Amino acid sequence: QYWFYLDSKGVPFNYEGKDANANAVAVKKDNEKWKDPIDGVAAKVIKSKTYLFNDKGEMQTGVFILGAPDPDDENKWIASVNRVGSSSKMNGVYYFNKGDGSSEGAMATGKTSVSYDGDVYNYYFQKDGKAYTLCIADGVLYDGKGERVDAEDGNTYSLVSTDVEISIKGSSNKVPADSRMIVNANGKVKKSGTVKIDGTKYTVENYVITKEEPVD
Repeated sequence: QYWFYLDSKGVPFNYEGKDANANAVAVKKDNEKWKDPIDGVAAKVIKSKTYLFNDKGEMQTGVFILGAPDPDDENKWIASVNRVGSSSKMNGVYYFNKGDGSSEGAMATGKTSVSYDGDVYNYYFQKDGKAYTLCIADGVLYDGKGERVDAEDGNTYSLVSTDVEISIKGSSNKVPADSRMIVNANGKVKKSGTVKIDGTKYTVENYVITKEEPVD
């Protein structure tokens, strides 16, 4: 079944509605994969909560990438989804609650866990609903899809390599591209000090591995 938002004439809200954007692209997460892009989504603020609807007016749930990123720069967007009832536009990773009840379909904020077929993905959504991506937020690393980067199953620590800059919440500093970092099982990034992993001692400064040496 689908939920709709009907106006006073019984017409469902969709991308053809006033101030909506039919040219914006959305990509929905489907378990471990992302579906092909769909056109014609529109967002609307209803009783202070934001909901997403497709071209038929059907309310959407799940994790979405909204808007169109610049193919030459992952940190820039060339299209956004209008949020009817708010002056802000939407581009980036967002989650619309999959659960039942009054929260179903409502855009999430804060730290949120989302389950797909038993696999759990952890996100950190800002006050406007946009997930932190390519960012260390509160000491935790989030990748380009907004998912928390954890140590591999069964390991206390894991090495993580990045070929792009990583921003740091609350700081103008960044982790340079082509750096290596260390994360624990909860995504926490080692900021400084030393860590032993599989017979190697790593020295870390400002989140970046600066030295490695074998240990007995």
